[in-house]
Amino acid sequence: MVNRLRNFDGRIKDELGIYVYGLVDLRTNPGRVFYVGKGGGNFEDRSNLRLFDHFWATESAVATGNVLTSKQQTISNVWGSGQDVAWHIFRRRLSH
Repeated sequence: MVNRLRNFDGRIKDELGIYVYGLVDLRTNPGRVFYVGKGGGNFEDRSNLRLFDHFWATESAVATGNVLTSKQQTISNVWGSGQDVAWHIFRRRLSH
């Protein structure tokens, strides 16, 4: 598995707030956005780490032999090629 970086640095945390993000498969040219989601809110819980939850869930599903969702299959395939799943913050500091 890859995508070892699974947290935002302090500066990003200060500016992020509620955000819209995309997971990107860079094996295609241009990179293909294969998932768009929303995260953010309170840094005291895990809501601002929502983007990275997809990586943890995929690792867990692979490790336990569970059936992978389409999104998890794409993540697993990207990792299998030796690459990280790219991600992009499309919007930040949104109001709900």
